[in-house]
Amino acid sequence: MPVKTAAFLFTFLLIAIAFVPGQEGARKASTNDRFDMLVRENFFAGIAGDEAAFDRAMKLCEKRLSANARDPEAMVWHGAGVYYRAGLAFQAGDRQTGLRLRAEGMQQMDDAVTLSPTILTLIPRGALLLSAGRRIQDPAIRERILTKGVDDFERVLTLDKANFPQKCEHAKGELLGGIAEGWYQLGKQEQAGVYLKQIMTELPGTAYAKAADTILKNKPPVEKASVTCLGCHETNSASLLQPATN
Repeated sequence: MPVKTAAFLFTFLLIAIAFVPGQEGARKASTNDRFDMLVRENFFAGIAGDEAAFDRAMKLCEKRLSANARDPEAMVWHGAGVYYRAGLAFQAGDRQTGLRLRAEGMQQMDDAVTLSPTILTLIPRGALLLSAGRRIQDPAIRERILTKGVDDFERVLTLDKANFPQKCEHAKGELLGGIAEGWYQLGKQEQAGVYLKQIMTELPGTAYAKAADTILKNKPPVEKASVTCLGCHETNSASLLQPATN
């Protein structure tokens, strides 16, 4: 069924490209060598239903991990892939396998961030958690997952504080909007309001600012409070959220 959630995840993973630290020349060079640039297209295509592409993405991760089992970038992407496989298991009715893969995927992402708490690990994990949290039914688990996702994105803002003002509209809107939505999902309207107001200040006249203003004025229910993924296409693809419904 058409859902925003898969597109929500895709767009957050894509903003990692805009968050490379350093000067412009170094940024361009480092971007060309980054692991996420090698794996992301196959990963996205795989989530959209291309099994061969997904297998290629996982093999790229596994090849990198065979050379260095503690490579944080390969770990975080591989962990996301394992989490996706958990979703397939749940859809097939194999709850035991789904639970096992979900735990393994989350642990691998957590280990990656522990090894290297950088933008390149925080954004993929944070994107996954903020997306997954929307479908979790257990209140305690939902709060834990969303809080960790919000924390990841707030840490990205801290790490990139000096460069953030120069970021493009999409990067600013998606990151700030993701944090605002996360807090709103948690029922923390005051915290959400801080970032909604920042969006209006930094991105005046944009679709992000209009969406933020609407939420601040109308205080809609969480399922209708949307700031991110503006203009993204709906998708029929399998979502990484599937294993997070319990």
